[in-house]
Amino acid sequence: MKIDRTFHEKLELLINASRKGDLKKIKRLTHSLLDDCILCHTKLRNE
Repeated sequence: MKIDRTFHEKLELLINASRKGDLKKIKRLTHSLLDDCILCHTKLRNE
């Protein structure tokens, strides 16, 4: 649940950064979100 909540919070931040055209923040958040995908999928596969 925590991973999912954090993921969705970051998606909101990404949307806001996109609306502002903040490319640096968009790149940082996109990278972080992809890392979160890998973390979650890895964790779920091992449970």
